[in-house]
Amino acid sequence: VARAAPAAAEEQRAMKRAVADRRGSILPMLGVCLIGLFGFVGLAVDLGMLAVSRTQSQNGADVAALVGTRTLNNKDGTLYSNLPEAVAKATAAATANPHMSGAFTNAQVTRVEAGQYTYDTTSQTFRVIWREQPVGGSAGGSPTVNPASGSWTAMRVTLGVSQPTYFMRLFGVTTMPSGAVATAVY
Repeated sequence: VARAAPAAAEEQRAMKRAVADRRGSILPMLGVCLIGLFGFVGLAVDLGMLAVSRTQSQNGADVAALVGTRTLNNKDGTLYSNLPEAVAKATAAATANPHMSGAFTNAQVTRVEAGQYTYDTTSQTFRVIWREQPVGGSAGGSPTVNPASGSWTAMRVTLGVSQPTYFMRLFGVTTMPSGAVATAVY
């Protein structure tokens, strides 16, 4: 029994030396962890801003497609179904929508397409035949392609924006792509 006490005392001295040898090791570990923590917080902020940009882009594209489609008069025998006016109004509706701290620009309205919503008797499905239209034209302009028959009944608007980053610049990422596509059928 007397031999166990010196062994326990020796073990306690060894533990004290081990603890004394680790003093000051918390500060470097804390520094490394804080760098990682700040990196993830910056990533969260930038991805949050990207999500807001994407949501606002989708709202702008939805409104533009709806406005353009509602402008189409969809009357058989009417040339283009008001297509030039519909394209101009869709572009104007998109640029009137807010995006972050400003509004969309004409350059961010990357594509406006008009289409015909038709029934395909071969495959027995409904489909849209799309034709890209010039963006930012005046109401007096003309479409690039006329419908084969009938009138235009659908619009698809594509917005493309480049969202700047705030914290990810430290890692060399200055912008992230964002945007949206919306389709409306009359």
